[in-house]
Amino acid sequence: MSAHRDLMIAALKEKFVPKLRQKGFVGSFPHFQRRLEKRIDFLDVQFAREGGRLCLNIGQSEPQGPQDPAWPELTLAETTVSHLRHRSRVHRG
Repeated sequence: MSAHRDLMIAALKEKFVPKLRQKGFVGSFPHFQRRLEKRIDFLDVQFAREGGRLCLNIGQSEPQGPQDPAWPELTLAETTVSHLRHRSRVHRG
């Protein structure tokens, strides 16, 4: 890992992760979930391979979690955004 990426992670853990926790998200960096009555929100942080940039991957599922035959043994606790068929990426263009 580069020193720059380490600094980015430290800043995210200091500023961003506490805000996620205030909004009800659980999990450990970089994968988070928020379980609500009518849905589950998924969010993860992904760094650009070249460094210096990151994006947020977001998605939702039904309250029981994704029901995907491609992942029959996957528990809800193990589920991340990358397991969802429909997800979005938020980044600065």
